[in-house]
Amino acid sequence: MVVALLLMGLGGGVTYWALSAKLKREWAALIPARPTSVGADDVRLGALEARIRSGEVLALAELAQVYEAVGAFEAARQAWETVLAINPQRAEWWLRAAELQAAAGESRVAKQGLEQARKLGLSDGEGHWRLGQLAERLGDQVEAQADYARAVEARSSAPPARLFGGLTMYRNIGGEAAARRVFAQALAANPDAPELLMDRAQRFRDRGNWRQAVTDFERVMALRPDLAGARYATAQAYFQLGRRAEGEALLQEWLAGTPDDVVALMLLCVEALAEGDQAATNGWLVRLRQLPEFEPADEARLRSAYEQQFGEPPPASP
Repeated sequence: MVVALLLMGLGGGVTYWALSAKLKREWAALIPARPTSVGADDVRLGALEARIRSGEVLALAELAQVYEAVGAFEAARQAWETVLAINPQRAEWWLRAAELQAAAGESRVAKQGLEQARKLGLSDGEGHWRLGQLAERLGDQVEAQADYARAVEARSSAPPARLFGGLTMYRNIGGEAAARRVFAQALAANPDAPELLMDRAQRFRDRGNWRQAVTDFERVMALRPDLAGARYATAQAYFQLGRRAEGEALLQEWLAGTPDDVVALMLLCVEALAEGDQAATNGWLVRLRQLPEFEPADEARLRSAYEQQFGEPPPASP
């Protein structure tokens, strides 16, 4: 009787206490088990788990991101799925869960999550690019095209290289007109993007249009002087346009800092061979033979071209 009277006196306080304890137990059950690859004494994880036990949905989302960052993908997937069961209104969360589900081979579930992310809507180009990449991975190229196009329209702040997934896909399935449109939009939004300029220059080069190619190659080299591929391509374009001295100077300058660059040495050797400069060819061959990266197949090709050009085999290694 005394206990009953005390409980009556406390009233709603007891009810609140009982519900609070129940909710804390339920929230604690939502925390995924820590993977063995993650330290048991990780302070950051402990703090997040404490926030989850107190009922913070965002803390559960943060925990999922932490697990993704450290490569604990199964725990991350479980956390994202739990977050979505509590709050299914965030497109980004659906996308992140779907990416992990696809990686785990759960294609059907991943497709459902992808559709939900699209339905809720993503506002940035980076998100649309990720939707396209996931759709392509799941075999839906038509929807992936639309996602990539939206990524361009949103003028994504993501690196322009991210758009190459869409461009490659368009080209592979015969959508060259769509690929040109997407490329033009991407370049208009990112006129100094080295990846896009290199792509255009290489397509000029593949069509034999060296004069237009060299303009883009030179621009890339100015933007990224550390990019070896741009220097190789510019030197090759100079050689094709009869600007041998400029091409050699570019490669010699590069070799001053990276003397064992087999690609630069090969370009110089082939150019000397094409020009009939036997002494220079022999000199480059000597340097190439000192490098373990100089493949026997490449030496065999050079030997054949050397014999055709000079009527004799190249000198043997000393």
